[in-house]
Amino acid sequence: MSHAFLQLNVFSKDPFKGNPLAVVKLEGGRMTDKRLKELANWTNLSETVFLERSHKADFKARIFTPKGEIPFAGHPSLGALCAALHFGHTPKNKAQYKLECGVGIVNLKKEGRQFWVEMPKAEVSTPDLVRQRLLRLLTQFEGADSRLVNLGPKWLVAEVTSRAALLGRTPAPAEIKALCLECGAGGLTLFAQYEDQPGQIEVRSYAPLHGIEEDPVCGSGNGAVAAYLKDTDGLKSLGSRYLATQGEALGRQGEVQVEVVGEQIWIGGEVQIVIEGKLEGLTI
Repeated sequence: MSHAFLQLNVFSKDPFKGNPLAVVKLEGGRMTDKRLKELANWTNLSETVFLERSHKADFKARIFTPKGEIPFAGHPSLGALCAALHFGHTPKNKAQYKLECGVGIVNLKKEGRQFWVEMPKAEVSTPDLVRQRLLRLLTQFEGADSRLVNLGPKWLVAEVTSRAALLGRTPAPAEIKALCLECGAGGLTLFAQYEDQPGQIEVRSYAPLHGIEEDPVCGSGNGAVAAYLKDTDGLKSLGSRYLATQGEALGRQGEVQVEVVGEQIWIGGEVQIVIEGKLEGLTI
């Protein structure tokens, strides 16, 4: 049996400078979870989405990293909406869309060329263990404060005092793995404010436990940063709507729009279809 396949570019105007995403449209015969995991491992992208119809929302997406299924992620959610509109799973003129995924129902919208996803409600904490374990790493990066942010995925988030320090050093994957395992997190996101451009930050995200040494442009990581900034009053200097750039260290030019409205955190960016075709010979 064949399945419609898309490869998308998310969070960049340039189709080869964002974060690629594989989308597989599941229809007819279902594939086992084992087979889905194998396919996601084979694509070897940060995430692969399996798109299905839903009785609870406009469409359903199951999200897999190369290591297995995760409940939610940002750039797969935006890509899922783009793919659902392309495949005709949902009308193109709705003000807002509902996505069924591992964390429940997530809100999405499209405004011009920008696709937006509302982050699941974030739980922000500062366990002593997190502070202690991140202290050594942050010393290398001239780092400031840290938080553990849970919005489906759990992120360790820390602010670095300069963009040059953030881009000039890359922590060892083994160190990040050990840190995340000790703190009960799935990944680490570091960020720094631009010194010369108000309302703009640089971000780097690492998730080696999921087979992703560094994510080119990360939606949920940016959502976790927004939750951190909200918790630490960092939005007073940045504003409730700001731009995050990500991927320079990997040769990418990611741009993530972030908007905080009350308790809501919205993450937005451009999405393009780069490759379209069929996956053949997929058996259960």
